[in-house]
Amino acid sequence: PIGPLVRRTRASPIAPAMAAAAPPPTSPEAQKEVLLSMGLPFGTWRSDAPLCDFEGVTVDDGDGFIITGLNFVGKEDVSFKLADFASLKELKELNMKECYGATGDIESLKDCPLQELNLSRCGAVYDDYGNIKDLPQ
Repeated sequence: PIGPLVRRTRASPIAPAMAAAAPPPTSPEAQKEVLLSMGLPFGTWRSDAPLCDFEGVTVDDGDGFIITGLNFVGKEDVSFKLADFASLKELKELNMKECYGATGDIESLKDCPLQELNLSRCGAVYDDYGNIKDLPQ
């Protein structure tokens, strides 16, 4: 007997290996791993903290704490890579105003459903003299 709430069928047998599957990429755990792997120097970014307590992070708790926004305004000396944010598939807002240490290609964010993107005075877009860098066509 499996139990009253679990039923075995021929079309979908229950396999013990499924219990050890990796969390889906939009799970809070997977998103937390993405942020922590960036190695950014934010004291609130800890594995024991909920995503909603991470500095600069906005979550939509109606969808299981999915990251929908990142606000890093004025983080002048922090090194960011735009491509690091590409795996956050529900990211709607990214504010990197005055993030002089940011690098990368804006195109790396093409699969994010961004509704607001602020890269003014961002190192990924502007050079040391305030001129717009050559952007991909």
